[in-house]
Amino acid sequence: METNQYLLFVDIKKGDLHRHYPANSKHQSLHVGKSTREALQETVYPSHYPVEGEPSYLVVGLGRSFALVEWPLDALTPSSL
Repeated sequence: METNQYLLFVDIKKGDLHRHYPANSKHQSLHVGKSTREALQETVYPSHYPVEGEPSYLVVGLGRSFALVEWPLDALTPSSL
């Protein structure tokens, strides 16, 4: 589906995960980590992976650990982090 074609990228300094849909220029962002001003060791790292068979889930790197994010494709904000 065209709606499932998106680009994921990370703003490391702000701790934000972004999802951009080139087909319609829709853009969503999600704050998942602390900003570098708050705590560098807790910032989000540029590792985010879709979960196979689960299009609403992403695994993201946060500091020294990982988090599972439920972010449905049609939602502006996540269901859980």
